[in-house]
Amino acid sequence: MKHATSRIHSHSLPSAVSCAGHPWSLVRSAIDPLVAVLAYVAVLKLYARPFSHDDLILMVLAFTIGFPAEVPFRRFSTGVAGHLLGNWLKVVCGVCFFWAAKLYLRDNFRTEPAVVMYWLLTAPGILLLLHMASPRIAPLFWPLYAKRRVVVVGVTSVALRMAQLIEDREAEGQHFVGYFEDRSTERLDAPGPLPLLGRIDSVAEYVKKHAIDVIYISLPMSRGARVHGLLDSLRDTTASVCFVPDIFIHDLTQVSVTMIAGLPLVSVCDPPFVGTTARVRPRVPTLERERGSS
Repeated sequence: MKHATSRIHSHSLPSAVSCAGHPWSLVRSAIDPLVAVLAYVAVLKLYARPFSHDDLILMVLAFTIGFPAEVPFRRFSTGVAGHLLGNWLKVVCGVCFFWAAKLYLRDNFRTEPAVVMYWLLTAPGILLLLHMASPRIAPLFWPLYAKRRVVVVGVTSVALRMAQLIEDREAEGQHFVGYFEDRSTERLDAPGPLPLLGRIDSVAEYVKKHAIDVIYISLPMSRGARVHGLLDSLRDTTASVCFVPDIFIHDLTQVSVTMIAGLPLVSVCDPPFVGTTARVRPRVPTLERERGSS
């Protein structure tokens, strides 16, 4: 069984659908670290400096910190730029730590400091230019992805968002086929006509007949019994089944996912001063204090 990192996004789905398992994922994850390494080699050539042992360490350090890169190539925005610069800041911190360790051990730094400084300043610009051009380049590689046929069970706001992301080719290698829903078209809150494939009780038969690869279940949590029945009917299929709960539509500003012995735990409310998002909350008087004051 494949295990993936879970993320909970309040108010809406993430801006891209993760699609792991195809060989191009590994290649895409290595592009940014490789560009950083090649930029270092280019700076060495520019300064006409010989290749040293410390140069190799810095290149390996930059690749290790930057891999795997999760910055999308399909689109560019200020958020993508911020993510790129944040990742590069980690590389800068790693280089500074290596430099400090060399000074502490009183070991000579076997490369030109100007080379390192010039690389640290120019490499993020090269990465930004690459990602600015990537929305025009990435579609050229779309035919290289093996297409996985996807259906969505349940028409909800989350399901509509999921399907739109796949239609916009944000999920590399996925092809959206249609929805399964028991409600009539008139009862669906949709912006336009939808590709309805049938009722929910016909999902298993359709999946077997049409070689569906991925099933996204987007049914409300209140229909838990229906979800269990659907899962039982899909046991004989070879499709991957993913559950997209309606927890996304709630105002969960402090949601986080942690793991305990491989078991995912979704935290929807933490006390103050807990975790990296700790903050001071206003004190709310207890019922006993309210009664005492009255």
